[in-house]
Amino acid sequence: MAEQAISASDLRDRSAELLENVNRGRVLIRKHGEDRAYLISVRELRALEETIAVLDNQRLMASIRQGLDDMEAGKVQDATEAFAELDAEFRDEE
Repeated sequence: MAEQAISASDLRDRSAELLENVNRGRVLIRKHGEDRAYLISVRELRALEETIAVLDNQRLMASIRQGLDDMEAGKVQDATEAFAELDAEFRDEE
């Protein structure tokens, strides 16, 4: 994703334009040459929040690691077969 750096005064002068184009990439805002903030799209923020939530969920991360280990070990199952088993399991619960 593209990133551009602008000064705080550029942010003030170009805020409407930057907001209009925020989906094209992040904007690093500097004040007196020092990195101060980022302007990012809502979509990117939500994706970051979702990533943090996944990484923070220890059970989910353990499951992902187990799945990756299983793939490396060749313990894989055809998706059609897996979904058929799940469908059968849920039918039995009804």
